[in-house]
Amino acid sequence: MQSSYFIILLLLPVSLVLWGCGKKDAEHELQDTLPDTTWGTPVSADFVGPEGLIAGDCGGPFSVVLKSEDSAETKTSVPLASEISSTGGKIYADAGCLIENKNFTINAGSSRQEFYFKDPTIEKVKIFLSIPGLTNATKSLEIFHSVFVTISDGSTYDFGPHFIASTTDKTLIVTNFGKEDAKNISSSALLPPFQFKGGAYPGEGGSCTNIIAPARSCSIVISFTPSSVGTFSGTVELTYLDREKLVSASRPLTGQGVNSGSLDLTFGNSGKLAVPIGNRDDRAFGAAIQEDGKIVLGGYAFSPTTNYDFALVRISPEGVLDSTFGTAGKVITALSASNDRASGIAIQPDGKILAVGYTLNGSNYDFAVTRYDSAGMLDPAFGAGGKVTIDFASSTDYGFGIALDLSGRIVVGGYAYNGSKFDFALARLMSNGSLDPSFNGTGKLTTSIGNGSSYAYALAMQSDGKIIAAGSSYNNNHNFTVARYTEDGGLDSSFGTAGKAIIDFGIGDDIAYAIALDSVNNIVVAGRTRSMTQNVFGVVRLKTDGSLDSSFAGGGKTTTKVGTTQDEARSVAVMTNGKIITSGFSYSGATSTIALVRYLSQGTLDTSFGINGIMTTGVGGSEDRGYAMALSADGKIVVGGDTFNGNDFDFAVCRYYP
Repeated sequence: MQSSYFIILLLLPVSLVLWGCGKKDAEHELQDTLPDTTWGTPVSADFVGPEGLIAGDCGGPFSVVLKSEDSAETKTSVPLASEISSTGGKIYADAGCLIENKNFTINAGSSRQEFYFKDPTIEKVKIFLSIPGLTNATKSLEIFHSVFVTISDGSTYDFGPHFIASTTDKTLIVTNFGKEDAKNISSSALLPPFQFKGGAYPGEGGSCTNIIAPARSCSIVISFTPSSVGTFSGTVELTYLDREKLVSASRPLTGQGVNSGSLDLTFGNSGKLAVPIGNRDDRAFGAAIQEDGKIVLGGYAFSPTTNYDFALVRISPEGVLDSTFGTAGKVITALSASNDRASGIAIQPDGKILAVGYTLNGSNYDFAVTRYDSAGMLDPAFGAGGKVTIDFASSTDYGFGIALDLSGRIVVGGYAYNGSKFDFALARLMSNGSLDPSFNGTGKLTTSIGNGSSYAYALAMQSDGKIIAAGSSYNNNHNFTVARYTEDGGLDSSFGTAGKAIIDFGIGDDIAYAIALDSVNNIVVAGRTRSMTQNVFGVVRLKTDGSLDSSFAGGGKTTTKVGTTQDEARSVAVMTNGKIITSGFSYSGATSTIALVRYLSQGTLDTSFGINGIMTTGVGGSEDRGYAMALSADGKIVVGGDTFNGNDFDFAVCRYYP
């Protein structure tokens, strides 16, 4: 305790001053209770005591001495009032620590009133004294603690969601903010799934054992190992001596146990979100995630005046529509007076958003590309007012895939009709939307594969500028088909057979809808294939030369049955740990659900994901389908598609733990 004293004298002629809320009401109430007494001489108030008080039970005392030069008579009772600058503190005005405020009588000469402080959580207190018409006096005191130990900051330490049977360590900081040593520190037992790392305080990284000196800190390491799905809570508690009195410091703990592949319940409505746009079918076929974690979905929505139009929505990381994007989080773009449909989404490094699809030009369809700024406005620096259309041969052209190269050029892919059948079709645009003449001389190309039509649905870009397109081609049946092009648009002769690789699963039609590259540029392609009586997920991995990777699933390709009627994989991604995640949809009878299947890097099902590697999700309707997928920076899996609301389809998005 400090030994210095502080004295203040304030002489104010008329007013009564009270501090804090309700000042005027309190003032009038207090004046009404005091007798109208005429004082013969000024009265002064002296605060006597230390500059600060030790927090704790009945800390103090601190005194106010009221003096009157008129010693001829006894004066009336005077209220001692207080204001606490932090919520919860109280001043007790007698040695028993029982009374918050107390009137006292000033006898001839002077009268002394002692009061005490009682609240270990308050750092400062303001005391004031008021006598109507004579004096007001205030005093601010620092409340200090002989020993005051805290465990980190905040009311609760949240470990967040973690996978069942996995262990996560967190370091908590223990600090003594007091003026004396915290002695004989010990920890109480923690119940599973929480425990001290190593089982004893101060854990790892501490610089002290059972004593923390003033202004010193130690660290304790707590582990969280959830054993089942659900939310867990606990309390870490340390006991120590404060001036020979046993006290404690504690911090509540919480954490959530989740399965790999389970819905992220912090997103949207328990991991799911349906977004209606128009008054008919709204369907999302593209998905991308911005650097800030916001999710962009692209597809189409119905407009009464222009039929179906490009439609985009942006969703916050929390799973609500982003009001800063377009109109209430939605953007609708008409490219023609009839059907316009977006199929793919990409986000440029500068945050601008690209959508690719197709538009009806009056007699047939052309590729269509639009670009938007971060607010959802069409970018006037791109094409004609933010829009570009691409015609290949004055016939029907459908755009589906989009990829960006390291030079900022935009590659779009799909298929175009050559007069007798469909061919792979690719175009490359400069950043301003014009066709890049360095790509095949015209900025666009077509490739005939097989003896029938061929369709490209997805693109991937290698770091060396080579472009890979995946889809299907017809050779008695449809087969997975992959073509690789050099940077200038020629077929890459070092890949497959003359730049093409065709993969036949052996039964029925095989159609590839998605493509991804792993860390060593192996090519993973996913889609659907036939297995006995139904379509199932089909996944292939090719080496960089286009040959099947025999280390994957024992032969380079694998199939997975999810539902009982029909399954289709529509998107694929390779996670940072090498695992392969596919998403799409699965039918059992007339009911469909969003379906995810995850494989280990060698091609076997990852049994730690969902149920034996498979996760299905119903968003709310009888038909729910996933068409697009993106991985967030923290590895969470976002799937976009559609859901049937009872009358028509709405955009749908789900987020899963990795």
